[in-house]
Amino acid sequence: MENYKIKFIIGVPNFWNSDNTLKLRAIIKDEFKGGRNKWDLQCTEYAHYKIKQNGIDIKWPVRYGRHGGKWADIFIKYKLYKVTDVPTAGCAMSFRESLKGAAYETGHVAYVEKVWPDGSIYLSEANWPGKGKYNERKLTKAVWCNKYKARFISFS
Repeated sequence: MENYKIKFIIGVPNFWNSDNTLKLRAIIKDEFKGGRNKWDLQCTEYAHYKIKQNGIDIKWPVRYGRHGGKWADIFIKYKLYKVTDVPTAGCAMSFRESLKGAAYETGHVAYVEKVWPDGSIYLSEANWPGKGKYNERKLTKAVWCNKYKARFISFS
């Protein structure tokens, strides 16, 4: 699993040709075609990478329309992975609510690193709050539940 480790720095953008982005895309075999399209690191790529770090290869039933905010809908429709309103460490968090403009259309997906007893979560993500940027943040249950109306995908 050591080959899957990439050092990300909070607030630093991962442009389409940055070392981190190139390494990540090699690991996930450019699943979302971000390399071919010269996109800065996308949230979907990062979440896919984190799931792969856990030894899981996501089985995608569709090739297109896999925006971060649509992950839960895709996996519910095809009955592939468990989608729930309760977060667990190691799952993906998918949401569209409270996002503005184009971000509402595509949504966002992040990786849940930790869940606290009060329901707060700590996540890691890419392409938030800016293009290609890596970020980590803590969200209270009120924020992920009421503001973002998040759904969680368990791949285990």
